[in-house]
Amino acid sequence: MPETKNFEFVVGMFVDPVFPEVVPEMTMEERAEFVKGLLDNSVFSSMHIHEEDKKRGDLGKIFLPQQRGIFQQASKSFLENIGVLWEFTREKKVQMHKGSKTRVSYPTFGTCRVCSKLDWDLACDAIKCLKADTSIVNIS
Repeated sequence: MPETKNFEFVVGMFVDPVFPEVVPEMTMEERAEFVKGLLDNSVFSSMHIHEEDKKRGDLGKIFLPQQRGIFQQASKSFLENIGVLWEFTREKKVQMHKGSKTRVSYPTFGTCRVCSKLDWDLACDAIKCLKADTSIVNIS
C-alpha cells in the first residue's frame, strides 16, 4: 500500500493529536483503493450506518475514537471538512454492535480514518461511473 496522507486515529494512541486545518486529501492511489474497497465491501464507512442509529449515538459505538472524543481538539474547519469516517473491514474488532434503533449488526473499530468531503464526492462519482454502463463503443 502506498504511503498514506490520510489521517488514521487509534483509540488511546493520541493524547494530544495535532490536527491540520482541514482534512488532508487522499492521493490518487488512496482514493482508488478507497473506491475499490467500497465496491468490494472491504471498506466500512459512516454512510453504512442508518440515520436512525446515528441519531441515537451509534457512530461512536462503531468508530471508537469518535466516542472517545478524539475530534474535540480539531478546528471547526477540520470538522466541517469531514466527508465520512471509515476503516478497512480487516481492522474490525470481533465484537459487533447492534444498531440502537434498527438492530442491524455493525462492525466495531478501534481505529478510524477520515475522508474529506471532496474525496467523498469524487469517490461517489467514481462509483456511479463504475456501476453505470459507461463503456465507450467504437463505431468505425
